[in-house]
Amino acid sequence: MKKKILKVATALTIMGGVAFSAEGTTAKAELAAKPQQASQAIFTDVPAGHWSYKAIQTLAEHEIMLGYGNGVFGFGHNVNREQVAALIYRALDLDEEFGEDEVLESPYNDIVDDNSTMFPFEVLAVTELGIFTGDENGNFRPKATLTRAEMAQVLTRAFGLQVQGTAKFKDVPKGHWAENAINAVGSNGISVGDGKGNFAPNMKVTREQYAQFLFNSMFK
Repeated sequence: MKKKILKVATALTIMGGVAFSAEGTTAKAELAAKPQQASQAIFTDVPAGHWSYKAIQTLAEHEIMLGYGNGVFGFGHNVNREQVAALIYRALDLDEEFGEDEVLESPYNDIVDDNSTMFPFEVLAVTELGIFTGDENGNFRPKATLTRAEMAQVLTRAFGLQVQGTAKFKDVPKGHWAENAINAVGSNGISVGDGKGNFAPNMKVTREQYAQFLFNSMFK
């Protein structure tokens, strides 16, 4: 039987949802009602000189990437699939596409109600648009960490990226399931790999890394 999820305007959606810390505890995302200037630090745990600083600041100012609360971004923590679904939903401003009382059916065995994930509607919305798909067992795996290959696939689908040329990463064999997407993010300058000619498709993605990838997709 299909599982249906209703989009409702709750305090959490107004705040931007909630996020999980690396330890699995739930923390409310920051209120983003008062955007700060780029010169002001929004998060206390993001080093000002870090290469992802501008990306994190910009996404926070646009109310796309929110922290764990109390000025904490979650720097160094891995990003998971449900968080990325919510980030893509906000980045594409999908509130404009899905009505206030929209009802979506879940194709996933592990998304059966609003308690299955912190972002049930966002997950089903990006699934409806073909941006996310489940695994061979029909599960979404909301808490699973995103890999770099999955990141490439999600961003390519979300932003309609086209391959501009072969990126030629040494560790992405011909016929790899994400080969086209990896070439797309590589040839569009969204990810340059590890600097040694490798893409590292199975490596887990941290929150600051994903912020940079998303920033590059949106603003480059």
